[in-house]
Amino acid sequence: MERIGIFYGSTTGNCQVIADKLETELGKSNTDVFEVAYTRVADLDNYKNLIFGVSTWGTGDLQEDWNEFIGNRLILILESYFSQDLPIDSCRPDYFFNNGTRSSQP
Repeated sequence: MERIGIFYGSTTGNCQVIADKLETELGKSNTDVFEVAYTRVADLDNYKNLIFGVSTWGTGDLQEDWNEFIGNRLILILESYFSQDLPIDSCRPDYFFNNGTRSSQP
C-alpha cells in the first residue's frame, strides 16, 4: 500500500482526534499525520494518497491554519465541496466514527 498523508488543521482539537483515529484505523505504518500549522505545502508532493481534515466555522469559513498553509489554490475547491448540505454534526469525532449517529453529548 502506498503511504497516505493525513493533513489537518484544528482549533478545538476535533480534527486532530479524527486524524489520530484515521491513522490508527489505516495503520501507523501506512500513514503520516501532519498538522498544517507546522507543515510545508511541499510535503503534499510526497503522497499520492491524501486525506484533508478541514473544519469549518460560522457559515463555512475554513479553519485559519488552512488559509496560511495552502492559500487560495485549495480553498476554493474545499469551500465548494463543503458548502453542500451536510449534517451539522458531521465533523464531530463522535458522529464520524459512529456511522452518522451521535454516541455522546458534547
